[in-house]
Amino acid sequence: MILCSGVTIELPTVDGGSTTYGAMKINKKKFLAALALMRLMRFSAESLLALRYGRRMIGWMKSGNVETVVWAFTILVVAGSFFSAYRLFKKSRK
Repeated sequence: MILCSGVTIELPTVDGGSTTYGAMKINKKKFLAALALMRLMRFSAESLLALRYGRRMIGWMKSGNVETVVWAFTILVVAGSFFSAYRLFKKSRK
């Protein structure tokens, strides 16, 4: 259960603590040690993947197909936002 702390979100409190270890009833030092270890592992793995596949991924992302898909989703999101705003405006006028 302590190793799950590497993926949890700590909510800062007024005294500078965290609500996560309190809610999970874990020793603060063990929680922070596990958090640091898991984040070190996660970001190390991400760094190694970026070193290995980074240039290839950037080249793929600059291809025309990816750009087309991104533009399609962007248009879809903007259209959906306008539609939602219109519906909200229309509903609030009743």
